Amino acid sequence: MNETILQDTFNSLLPINGYKCKDILKSIDSNYKENNDYTNECIYIGHCEITDYETGNIAKSRPKIGKSRYLTSLNRGRSQGGCDWIFDYIYFIPKGKNYSELETIVHKELKKYNLNKENHRELYELSTEEAIIKVKIIIEKWAF
Repeated sequence: MNETILQDTFNSLLPINGYKCKDILKSIDSNYKENNDYTNECIYIGHCEITDYETGNIAKSRPKIGKSRYLTSLNRGRSQGGCDWIFDYIYFIPKGKNYSELETIVHKELKKYNLNKENHRELYELSTEEAIIKVKIIIEKWAF
């Protein structure tokens, strides 16, 4: 499967609960991390959702934008504290491109939206939809 087919297939599933897509994430991690044509390195946009145990109301965090090599590990880490991690957008980096470089570019381009909270470098004052649009534009602009 080439990267375009994988990207289109995966994006058709978004947004998805990281926990519910564990098998998909494991498949991506195992099938593509050593592939000569493709890498499992990606830029992601996601958020946490948690249900208030007293009221039953669902709360949603601001979007986080970052990079990952192993989506299953990212999901496990982001789902701590009883919340559900939701992947809203994932861009898989083509082989030969540097995902750390792209993450740096994304963070620089979106600096004015960053919440600037200690230990929350990836958290942005944007709606999920705005974050997706802006990241897609950055990716297209930088020809990744």
